[in-house]
Amino acid sequence: MVSSTEEKAAAFDKIVAAHKRHVDAVSAYNQRLKVARAERECGDWSTKLDAEYSAMSDAQSGFIGTCQDLADLALSAPAMQATS
Repeated sequence: MVSSTEEKAAAFDKIVAAHKRHVDAVSAYNQRLKVARAERECGDWSTKLDAEYSAMSDAQSGFIGTCQDLADLALSAPAMQATS
């Protein structure tokens, strides 16, 4: 149950940390994409983006999952309080 100020702050910190992981992964992907595009302009198509794309996708899924989990917990709190 998310009720106390400390619990709310901890939930917010989890969301911010998950968002930062996503932002950092997008930044890493964009940097790698910039290098890959420059190399491809010179005819070198060997640079792969799979690892960076996967990390970015995983970070996005983690952020969404964190937000959903904490929102579900917050929404269930009033129902849990009503039954107790």
